[in-house]
This record gives sequence, structure tokens and C-alpha cells, in this order.
Amino acid sequence: MQDEVEKFQQWLVKAHHNVLFLQDQPLTIDGVHFFGETMWTDFLDGSEKAMIEARAQMNDFWLIKMVDYLSHAALHYKTT
Repeated sequence: MQDEVEKFQQWLVKAHHNVLFLQDQPLTIDGVHFFGETMWTDFLDGSEKAMIEARAQMNDFWLIKMVDYLSHAALHYKTT
């Protein structure tokens, strides 16, 4: 996993020099503290109940899905 993270960070520096990827790292900008961490779940091995609860209770889960949906909808609208 560490090799993948390092390769991704090297690519990111070249491709998007203005983006920071924080992997278990702190960063302070103008007195505001950030801590970057990759978080994931297998939803209790694909449990439908766990996925429903995530949709209902986790803002990030809902927001990421909504942004993804809106991006695809906007792309579809532009191409039709």
C-alpha cells in the first residue's frame, strides 16, 4: 500500500502541483489545522443495513454520492 501512496503522490505533484494529498499527515494553513486520512469501509461485508445507515447518517457518503450524480447528470446534459 505504501508504494501505491508514494506513486500517487509523485504523480499528483507532477499533474496537479497545487493539490496536497495528506496521508496520515497534519497541515496548518493560516491557523486552521487539517489532518488527512484515508477512511474506507466494506459496510460490514456488504450488509444492506449498514449501507442504508451510512446513506442516512454519514454526510460525506451522501454528499459524495450526490456530487457524483450531479456531475454525471451535468455531463449527460451537455452531451445530449
